[in-house]
Amino acid sequence: MESLERGAIPPLDAAPTNALVKELVQTMTQLVKTHVELAKTEALTQARREIRAGAFMASAGLVALYGLMFLLAAGAAALSIVLPTWLALLIVSVVAFGFAGAMAGIGWSKRVKRPLWRTREMIEEDVRWLKPRTA
Repeated sequence: MESLERGAIPPLDAAPTNALVKELVQTMTQLVKTHVELAKTEALTQARREIRAGAFMASAGLVALYGLMFLLAAGAAALSIVLPTWLALLIVSVVAFGFAGAMAGIGWSKRVKRPLWRTREMIEEDVRWLKPRTA
């Protein structure tokens, strides 16, 4: 019989079963390691990309906040033409806080009220099904 190179698969009819199983286990182990490495690499690449995107979004939010502050200041300056400055600033502040309160109320109403409700229902159903069978 010819000598086989390391890692070469011998013909099925000439190889003992334990050698085939060993080769299969080694191949599967290598395949799993390769898939895990690929998943780690892909996850890290995507995480880095998401972090960069998040940094740009945070920067945009900060610039928008400054823009809103200048817009409110311009509104207060326009009102100060016909009203005392302190009253113009107070009116703009009250409107801004009112808008913020409305947005907070909308956000509060959209929150998750029953977290993991599907999972809880499935577990409860499993318990109801299992209870009579184990008693």
